[in-house]
Amino acid sequence: MKSNNKKEIIIVISIFVVVMIIFCAIVAFSLKKNTKTEVEIGGQTIDVIDKGDGLYSDKYINDRYIYRGSNPNNYITFNGELWRIVSVDKDGNIQIMRNDILDVKAFDSKGVRDVNGTDGGSYCEDADDGCNAWSINENIVGEPKNFVNGDFSGEVKKDSEMFTYLNGEYLKSLKDSDYIINHNWSIGGVAGDASLKSQTYTEQMIEWNGKVGLITASDYIKATTGNNCESLDSMNLNYASCKEKNWMFKEGTAWWTISPMDNASVQLWYIGEAGFINNDSASKEFGVRPVVYLSDDILLTGDGTIDSPYILKS
Repeated sequence: MKSNNKKEIIIVISIFVVVMIIFCAIVAFSLKKNTKTEVEIGGQTIDVIDKGDGLYSDKYINDRYIYRGSNPNNYITFNGELWRIVSVDKDGNIQIMRNDILDVKAFDSKGVRDVNGTDGGSYCEDADDGCNAWSINENIVGEPKNFVNGDFSGEVKKDSEMFTYLNGEYLKSLKDSDYIINHNWSIGGVAGDASLKSQTYTEQMIEWNGKVGLITASDYIKATTGNNCESLDSMNLNYASCKEKNWMFKEGTAWWTISPMDNASVQLWYIGEAGFINNDSASKEFGVRPVVYLSDDILLTGDGTIDSPYILKS
């Protein structure tokens, strides 16, 4: 009997060891997927780092790489203007943002989407100070019946004023528009007290597919290498130090993100003049920094510095 008990114990231990080995291998593989040491951007090989200014692995989105720090070498010339590279996605597509403010505009002016639900849709019917939904339901990935943001849910029948401007008049004005591709954009709501992981997740719950947009609230937070800047709340609590190591920060200017405030149909998040993240009504006028995606097959020259920015190779 004792011999049989020993055999059973040995078998149980052996099974446990095998299971642990398999588990560790799975964990190691999943981590390896998002821990490249180099990434190709426009035909150039860029090192992935874990401190200082430069290209980092996005901890919350697999196979996405983001520029972080006070002044990384992510400058790129586009449309004859200075832009900055925000990220590179799993397919090698390059997300870029205009370095300077393009214009000062409302996200959605009063009356653009009426408040009785017949023109703007039922989601916007109580949004008497502008509506925070970016796009009509038909242009949202999966074509959902309703735009859902916390307790607010309903149909969106008209695009936001910002959407219409950026993907109409502005897009037509870009001489380099042929390089821009359609891409999925995260447009879900963001809660002020959410962790960065949770915030990234809720942003991705609703996606729009198109050409010109704005950054998300989490994009701004992820761009800093400052200490204690890992959430919207902590960013605001430590905004003075967080902004110093955030290349997206623009002194003395306030500008829109694409992210609506969670559980609201009017307010959106914007980046304040002092570097904090705040929310206000869609009808308020803040700066616009357009964002587009460039195809993975473009070629770049230059080294990404402000004196020698990347240039699209024709």
